[in-house]
Parts: sequence; C-alpha cells; structure tokens
Amino acid sequence: MSARKISRWIVVVGVLALTTYKSVGTFRDYQACQTSLRIGDRSAADFYGLQIKLDYGEIFVAWCFSAALIYLLRPKQLSRP
Repeated sequence: MSARKISRWIVVVGVLALTTYKSVGTFRDYQACQTSLRIGDRSAADFYGLQIKLDYGEIFVAWCFSAALIYLLRPKQLSRP
C-alpha cells in the first residue's frame, strides 16, 4: 500500500473515532438538557444547549477537514485495469 492510501485510511478511521466519541457526549448533554428543562433550571438547559451546538460544530469541522484531506491525498492519475 502506498503512503497516501494509508494516510487516507488513518484520516477516515480517526474521524470516525472522534465522531463516535463526540456523539456519545452530545447524547448525554441532550439528556441533561431535557432533565434540566423538566426541573425548571433554565440556565443549566442553556449551558447544555450550548454544549450540544459546540459538539455538533466540532463534528462538522472534523468531517470537513477529513474530506479536504482525502481529496488532497487522492490518486493523481486514474488507475487502469
């Protein structure tokens, strides 16, 4: 395997791991936000809402960064069978 192909796979696996890790945290923040809304703590709900938005932003940036790297590391010439 070429170094470019290995690099592309590392980027894909790394972003999938980061996305999985951040998604679990985002789900926990969502549950905490719902709980704080139920008990009437508006400031905690706002805090968890901000955390959810930040987590989604990080996931989006990670996917955009990985897409750009995969595009830059693509094969320069098409392989012919």
